[in-house]
Amino acid sequence: MDNLVEHIQRLEIDLKKAMVAERLLCNSDFISIFVEGYCKDHLIELVDKRAKTLSEAESFNLGKRIDSVAFFRQYLQQLKSAKENILTDLRQANESLTQSNREQ
Repeated sequence: MDNLVEHIQRLEIDLKKAMVAERLLCNSDFISIFVEGYCKDHLIELVDKRAKTLSEAESFNLGKRIDSVAFFRQYLQQLKSAKENILTDLRQANESLTQSNREQ
C-alpha cells in the first residue's frame, strides 16, 4: 500500500508539471520569447553559424547547444502530451487505493 501511495504522489507531481507545461505552451509571451524567439530564430542562428564554422571544436559545441534547445522543447511537449495518461493513471491508482482500504 505504501508503494501505491508513493506512486500516487509521483503522479500528482507529474500532473502538476504537465499542467505547468500546458500553461506555458499556451502563454503568448512564452510562445513569443521561447518558442518563436529561442526555439526557432535562435536555433536558425546556431545552425547558420555552425554551417559557417571551420573549427571542429566550435562546430561540436554549437551542435551541443542546438541539441539542448531541441531536448528542452521536446521535454515540454512530452510533459504537455502526457497529461491525459497521467490523469488516467492517477484515477486508476486512486481506485486501487480505495479498494485496498475497503478490503482492510
